[in-house]
Amino acid sequence: MNKDTFLAKNTNKGLVAASVMAAAAAIPMLQTTDASADTTNWQANSLTQVQQELQNAGSTYKINNGDTVSVIAQASGLTVEQIAQLNSLNNVDLIIAGNDLSLDENGNVTIVPAATSEVATSEAVSTTDTGAADSATEADIAASEAAAASEAAVVASQAAAASQAVAASEAAAASEAAASLAASQAAAQSIEAAQATTTTAQPAQTAQSNDTTTASTADTNTNVTTNTDNTASTSTEGNTYPYGQCTWYVKSTLGWVGNYWGNANQWPASAQAAGHSTSYTPAAGTVAYFAPGLDGASGYGHVAVVDSVNGDGTINISEMNYAGSLYHSRTVSASGILFIYQ
Repeated sequence: MNKDTFLAKNTNKGLVAASVMAAAAAIPMLQTTDASADTTNWQANSLTQVQQELQNAGSTYKINNGDTVSVIAQASGLTVEQIAQLNSLNNVDLIIAGNDLSLDENGNVTIVPAATSEVATSEAVSTTDTGAADSATEADIAASEAAAASEAAVVASQAAAASQAVAASEAAAASEAAASLAASQAAAQSIEAAQATTTTAQPAQTAQSNDTTTASTADTNTNVTTNTDNTASTSTEGNTYPYGQCTWYVKSTLGWVGNYWGNANQWPASAQAAGHSTSYTPAAGTVAYFAPGLDGASGYGHVAVVDSVNGDGTINISEMNYAGSLYHSRTVSASGILFIYQ
């Protein structure tokens, strides 16, 4: 029998033509010539061919004519060094067709999918696309961040402008308030100066002929003298209230009444703070306080002098700046009137 032996060389190191060895000298010349022809036509198997053979292999891989260790390693997923170690190959450039080749310690064959090249190419393309996409994404992110930063700068600028506008408005309001306060203080000082220098009488007042007004009070039944002629003095000495006002008249008539008690509606609280008592029981010689709206009192209230108390619950009072008159006297019900005692 004739047996042709074919040699294969690793394609990574260049292809070497396989040599044919004669099994015996008695082999006919014709067979030797055929073997030489096969050697001349030797061609390395492709990666796809080896992968297909691996898929049909059992526990071991049978070396085919045209196989190389490097292509088998690529198809099986191993390295050339691993195949050489597993099969004790001293020369990876020389493998014999027909021999079995173990591709792992247990004699199992590991097959790399036939689409390895396509997958690799696809992965390369995917990597390129992903890289491009990543670059595009980074550019988009950078552009977005730049836009956000620009928008933030605009917002900050608007906020600063608004803050400056508010500060300017507040400063203007404060200046206006200060000017108004200064004007009010100047006016008050002018009024006080005018009051302090007033020594002449105002227009003549209506006088009554009674020399002495006496009355029996509701609570003590004693006679109280309030004025000798019911004519108010026009002097402002010792009287801080504006002449012609109801407060000026009461202070001028009842000397115990304090200065600077404010408008009439402030008198009850000012009198109490000064130690005077208040009551809704009328008495001659007391201050009659009319709250705003009571018996025609204005929003500032009204005060009068109680000249006498009648038995029917009415009182006789004298006052200034009531019903358009400088001096006025009348009889009113004591109901609802608060009385300030000395």
